[in-house]
Amino acid sequence: MGQEKLSPIVQEFILESSENVQIISTRLTSLEKDPENKDMINELYRAVHTIKGGAGFLKLKNLEKLTHNLENVLDLIRADKLPLNGSFIDLALESVDAIQFFVNGVEQTGEEPEGKFDDLVKRLLAMIESDVTQNEMMSPDSHLLDTTQELAKALGESKISDVNIEAPEVLKQVVEPAPAAAPAPAPKASENVVPIQQETKPKAAVIHQGNIPTEAPGAISAKPEPKKAQAPQKQENSITDSVVRVNVSLLDKIMNVVGELVLTRNQILQFASSDDSSELQRLSNQLNTITTELQEDVMTTRMQPIGTVLTRFERIVRDMARDIGKNIDLKIEGKSTELDKTLLEAIKDPLTHMIRNSVDHGIEMPDVRAAASKPELGTLSINAYHEGGQVTIEIADDGGGISKEKLKEKAVSKGLITPEKAASLSEKETLNLIFLPGFSTAQKVTNISGRGVGMDVVRNNIEKIGGKIEITSLEGVGTTFKLKIPLTLAIIPALIVHSGASSFAIPQINLLELVRADSSGESQIEVINGAEFFRLRGDLIPIISLNRVLNLPEKEDVDLQSQNIVVLNSDGRVYGLVVDEISDTVEIVVKPLAKQLKNLQYYAGATIMGDGLVSLILDVNGIANFIHLNLDSRREEDSLEQQFSKDNQEMLLFKVYDRPNDLYTVPLVLVNRLEEFDKEKVEFTGDQAVIHYRGSAMPLYFIHKELGYAKSGFDELPSVLPVFVLALRGTYVGFVVESILDVANTIEEINDNVSDRPGVLGTLFIRDKTASVIDVFKMLENTNFGGPDFKRTMEFEQQQSQKKPEEKRRILIAEDSPMFRKMAVKLIQELGYQTFEAVDGQDAADFLAKNPEMDLIVSDIEMPHMNGWELAKHVRNSDKIKNIPMIALTTRYSKDDIEKGRQAGFNYYLEKFNKEDIQEAISKVVKMVA
Repeated sequence: MGQEKLSPIVQEFILESSENVQIISTRLTSLEKDPENKDMINELYRAVHTIKGGAGFLKLKNLEKLTHNLENVLDLIRADKLPLNGSFIDLALESVDAIQFFVNGVEQTGEEPEGKFDDLVKRLLAMIESDVTQNEMMSPDSHLLDTTQELAKALGESKISDVNIEAPEVLKQVVEPAPAAAPAPAPKASENVVPIQQETKPKAAVIHQGNIPTEAPGAISAKPEPKKAQAPQKQENSITDSVVRVNVSLLDKIMNVVGELVLTRNQILQFASSDDSSELQRLSNQLNTITTELQEDVMTTRMQPIGTVLTRFERIVRDMARDIGKNIDLKIEGKSTELDKTLLEAIKDPLTHMIRNSVDHGIEMPDVRAAASKPELGTLSINAYHEGGQVTIEIADDGGGISKEKLKEKAVSKGLITPEKAASLSEKETLNLIFLPGFSTAQKVTNISGRGVGMDVVRNNIEKIGGKIEITSLEGVGTTFKLKIPLTLAIIPALIVHSGASSFAIPQINLLELVRADSSGESQIEVINGAEFFRLRGDLIPIISLNRVLNLPEKEDVDLQSQNIVVLNSDGRVYGLVVDEISDTVEIVVKPLAKQLKNLQYYAGATIMGDGLVSLILDVNGIANFIHLNLDSRREEDSLEQQFSKDNQEMLLFKVYDRPNDLYTVPLVLVNRLEEFDKEKVEFTGDQAVIHYRGSAMPLYFIHKELGYAKSGFDELPSVLPVFVLALRGTYVGFVVESILDVANTIEEINDNVSDRPGVLGTLFIRDKTASVIDVFKMLENTNFGGPDFKRTMEFEQQQSQKKPEEKRRILIAEDSPMFRKMAVKLIQELGYQTFEAVDGQDAADFLAKNPEMDLIVSDIEMPHMNGWELAKHVRNSDKIKNIPMIALTTRYSKDDIEKGRQAGFNYYLEKFNKEDIQEAISKVVKMVA
């Protein structure tokens, strides 16, 4: 079996066991010369004990039994109850060969091989059970036969007469000893014991009692069947051959050297860019490639599975729950997710604090849970996974949640905020109060934890390593903390900017986009009550000059409407940083700040640039705190133009042929790609236009023709056709337009009263103009796309529409996009159902708390405040609503997403654009409910 098919735990067991086998073999041969060496005996015992523990954990029963008995023999020798003589050395070396046989078998097949070593186990048992001499142990008429019933019991048999005992010579047919552990010839079970030094080969003796045939049914023999007798052949590239253990300090040193190499590489690349030598260019590019590969490989060696940290919480949760009288089930997922070792060390304490909080104050006492109709067994889950170039760790409990009102009351009573401020806080802002220093809502302080006590330290520690922490909570249901951690801190990509006479590095993980203010376009700077805001695609974001933050000299005669703006994300808070110049993105080596600079909140570290000069790395969160950039800072903007409304959506604007004065639009989220095709490459199958696209024939639909404006024929169209591409039902569909104009944001609701023809959903008012919203699904229904199955029969819909309102099924739609929410409402109401709307998962959860009588929940996945997966888990964990069927509608449609949806509790997981599948699923679920 290939290494990639073995779990990391099994690979570690094979590696560790092979090392221990080598230790045992070496120590055994040394003990022959120095049998009184207690340290060596203890080391031998520890090695066998380690193998036994691993075998027991992996349920390798035969190996566990063998090592358990060898361990017991060693324990007697350590206690001076058995002599360490040649007989034991021979028996132990045979055991080493057997252990290696089992380890090799596990490495090849992933399972314990079927070779039998009952004779070996029996002789170990005999040595354990008696304090006899070597001759007595090996003689057929000695103590071995006096303890037959005990041996039979140990071997799972009731009578020794059913046991064949053959000489260990047979073992050589089963085991091909590893070269490093080749034992001396073992003594054979005969009338006289051959001394260990004498290399003779006596005949094998078989002991019988009574007239039982040698191959009696149920007999246990050291000689396996011929088919099973061959030991697994060791792979040429086994795990033990391909793995070398390296000290962590050496890895750190190598990482530092690679960091210096990266700095040198950057300097050479910068020098080569200003030189005309082609040979220097070639060599510098080659150096860049090699350095990048080396850097990636070395960074990989520092990665460790996060399970090494998470598994320690099993004991912590168990002991804490027992101490305080709670019943808690800890579930850990994603143990194999890898993270840099330095970061693993950094997150241990914050994770421990949060786990203790959840156990102590998150999950209720059993009687409180029972009174709330919740199972007495509370659940605490930890899930780690890769997402967007980071590692995300979710810590969720199904406890009592956090009371938002108590948070506000406590903050006001401590003088942290005013009552007026408390009344204006959003839900997210309210929950973030627990990160204020010294803040706690716990009714009493315990020696275990206090929810809120120290959470400011947790947040600071997470942010110090470039991470961030988010919290969601529903009172009576539970709380979820989400930590997002960078994969590594040693070498990171960064954007180099210049302000004043200095250069600075901005971590790319915080970078959203680069823009330049332009007074003639949509991207312009506005001043509201003395504060500067940048209008980007209709949105307003606060901006600040880096020169002003760092007290650097401002450039003279700077045009306010012509500046470079770096748009940054600071823990979900978006702002713009105005800089003098924007250079390039490079990989930088992070160096710690000198102690004189560590207290400055604007800097996260330093790096050496290609020109040899030192540049400071900007702390995006620190700058945001400097300008007091909180979520409530947007409220003034909201009151002005509601630019940050939840209903904000992006629309693709375009024109169609034969309608020069009209503007058309579709939701940008529907669009997979924007393309331009040569008209001469378009082919026709009958009347259907198709073009070869990504390995298959993609149908093309001309929007002006589908809308009934087809004055211009195909031959009259220009040589290049603009097309926006949708992905529907696993295939691509192209819509031909005259020109693609721009992407615009709007918070307007669709006016479906203004729809003069099929294929138009309604109108929107965008940029002072009316735009017709194209209903691509309806348009496709009027074509041959998808065949007859795409055109839904109306029989069931007519039956539903004829029902009285009180008889109609009630369906809750959770969708943050107003466009899709409106489309879903229209689609479901066409089937005759009652619809109720929620703007996100949290809104849906609040609605269900008051209206638990829903027949179906249709939910998006990507939503603010509470996503679809979290909503599904909330529904399945709530007794009153846990049986409501759920359908997920999403653009996230990978196998992993579908599996995650199934685990969360969705009955169906469908593509958002698949109208016919959605209607079919809704009809099936409603019929099932009925």
